[in-house]
Amino acid sequence: MAVKCVQCGDTFRLPPSRAKRLTDKEKLCCSLKCRAQFHRDDRNSLWTGRFLNYHGYIVLRGLLVPEKFKCMIRRGDSVLEHRLIVAQHLGRPLTDAEVVHHKNGVKTDNRIENLELLPTLVHTGITVSEHKELLRLQRENAELKAMLRQPNYDPQVELMGC
Repeated sequence: MAVKCVQCGDTFRLPPSRAKRLTDKEKLCCSLKCRAQFHRDDRNSLWTGRFLNYHGYIVLRGLLVPEKFKCMIRRGDSVLEHRLIVAQHLGRPLTDAEVVHHKNGVKTDNRIENLELLPTLVHTGITVSEHKELLRLQRENAELKAMLRQPNYDPQVELMGC
């Protein structure tokens, strides 16, 4: 069966087994290159301009960013959604020295009440102090487990201070 590529317009053959399963809504491309371009293209009705990056944050393509905030666009014509939300709430673009912190730790929860604007150094300080506390608790936990594994350990003696 001959089919027209939705991206480049070239005609290509579709195997009969694939043609049987073809639905009316299915968009077909002649190659992986055309398919990648089609799914990345803003003309595609399925493309919303939002995607999840490999760090787990929601990213917006530059075409969705209002003109006032275009200066925040980074890394290949995109902006992190949580940064844009805080910038719109403040009514000004964010600087590179400002970090948007997710209070509950969920990177896709971009409600304004979950977002907090911090200077880079303050945000790093929170992260470092939390990390230090976690390491301290892990060491303490390991020490307690080691004590419990000792064959002559008696918790009653430990509690009495003897």
